[in-house]
Amino acid sequence: MKQQFALILNSDLAINKGFSLDELVHEAKALFETEGIPGFLRIILLMVDQVLVGHHKDRVDGTCCENPIYRVNRREEKSIHTSCGKLKVNWTRMRCESCKKTIMPLRSYLGLDSHQRKTNELERIVTEVVSEQSYRRSSQHLEAIGSIPIPHTTLHRWVMKSDCDELDMKKRVDTLVADGTGYKKHPQLDPWGQKEVRLVVGVTKDGKVTPYGAWTNESWRAIGNQIKQANHPSSKLYFKPVAGMLVSDGEEGLIRGLKKLTKEQQRCHWHMPRDLYQSMRIQDGASLEETRTAQKNLAGIIELQLPKEDFKTVSSQERLELEKAAWQAEKSLQKFIDDLIDRGYRQAAKYILNAKAKMFSYVRMWLQTGLANPRVSSMIERMMREIGRRIKKIGFNWGPEGAAKMTRIIVKRITSANEWDQHWKKKLNFRGTVKLSFEGCVPM
Repeated sequence: MKQQFALILNSDLAINKGFSLDELVHEAKALFETEGIPGFLRIILLMVDQVLVGHHKDRVDGTCCENPIYRVNRREEKSIHTSCGKLKVNWTRMRCESCKKTIMPLRSYLGLDSHQRKTNELERIVTEVVSEQSYRRSSQHLEAIGSIPIPHTTLHRWVMKSDCDELDMKKRVDTLVADGTGYKKHPQLDPWGQKEVRLVVGVTKDGKVTPYGAWTNESWRAIGNQIKQANHPSSKLYFKPVAGMLVSDGEEGLIRGLKKLTKEQQRCHWHMPRDLYQSMRIQDGASLEETRTAQKNLAGIIELQLPKEDFKTVSSQERLELEKAAWQAEKSLQKFIDDLIDRGYRQAAKYILNAKAKMFSYVRMWLQTGLANPRVSSMIERMMREIGRRIKKIGFNWGPEGAAKMTRIIVKRITSANEWDQHWKKKLNFRGTVKLSFEGCVPM
C-alpha cells in the first residue's frame, strides 16, 4: 500500500539577526525526536488501523465463534516507548456481536503483547547499553545522547524480563573451560556468605569460544548436572563426554562438579605461577624477591609448546622428542618441589605437588589423539575481567539473578556476536516490507 504524506513544519528563523548552524541542528533534532518522528509514526499507524477495521467489519470468517460479526466498540490510546521517543498509538477495539469477544486488529497486526509498553528495538539498545555501564548512568546516557528519558528502575525491570541472555547448553566441544569471580552482592538480599558468578564456556576445534551459561546460586555439581542432562536425554544410554578436556584453576569443587563432563583435566598454566604468590609469599612468608624468582622459574619449567603443524605431518621422531621434553619438565618440576621443601616453603610445595599430575595433560592428549587443547584459560580470563569490571567496579548491590543475567548478556555479546544478532533479527522481525523515502520539502 503506497501512500504520500505532506510534511507541514512551522519555523521562526531570525533571518535579519542571523543564527548558528549548531542551533538550527539542535532545534531540528529536538523537534523530530520529541514530536516529528513519533507524530509521523502515529499518522501511519492510524491509517493502518482504519484499513484493518474496515477489513474486519461484517467478517464472517473468524476464530472467536462460528458466526463472528465485528463492530467498533471503542478507541483506546496507549503509550509505547521507542528509540524515537514515546509513541502514542490510537487503536480500535472491536467486539463480536455473536460471542461478545473483543479484539484489537492493529495490536495483533503489529505483533504486540497485551501489556507491551516498549519496542523490541529499544529493548536491544537498553540491554547493550546497560551491559557496559550502570543502570543509573545508562538512564542518563540514553536521555542525554538519544533523548530517551527512562528511569533506571524501569531499565532494570526491562532487562530482567528480557530473554536475550538465553544460551543453549546442548553442544559438544573440544575443551571445556570454567572459572568464577565474586560480585558485590546486595546486603539486604543475601547478607551471608561469599557470592560468586560461575561461568562455563567451550572451545571448538577451530578455536571458537561458545558459552554454556553463567550461574550464581548453583554449585559446580549442580552446574555439571545441568550440562549433562542437556546433552544426555536418556539415562539408559551411555553418556558421551561433552568435551575432551577440562581446563581450570584447580579449584576442588569445580573439578569434582565438572570432571564427569570431560575425559581429562588440565591445570591452567597461567594460574600456576600467579597463584604461587599466595602460598609462598602469604602462607610461607617468603620474601618478595624469592617469590618472584620462584614464579619465573615455574613458568619456565611448564612452558611446553605443541607443534604448529598438523598432527599427521609431525614425524615420529618429533613426537618422541616432545614426549621426552614433557618427561624432563615433570622431572624438573619435582626437583623444584623438593627445593621448596628444603627451603621450608611447604605450602608452596604442596600447591605445586597437588597440580603436578594434571600439569601436562594437554601434551598427553595431543600425543594420543592429535587434538590440540589449550593449556591456559586466558580466553575466559579476558571475559572474566570484563565481567568483573561490570559487576564489581561499575555495579554493586547485585542480586543473584541480576548478576547471573548480566554475566550471560556480556558473555553472549563477546563470544557469540552472530548469535546475539540473530536473536534480535528474529525478534525484530525485519522482512523488508516497509519502505520509506523522503521526497523533499516545499515551502508553503
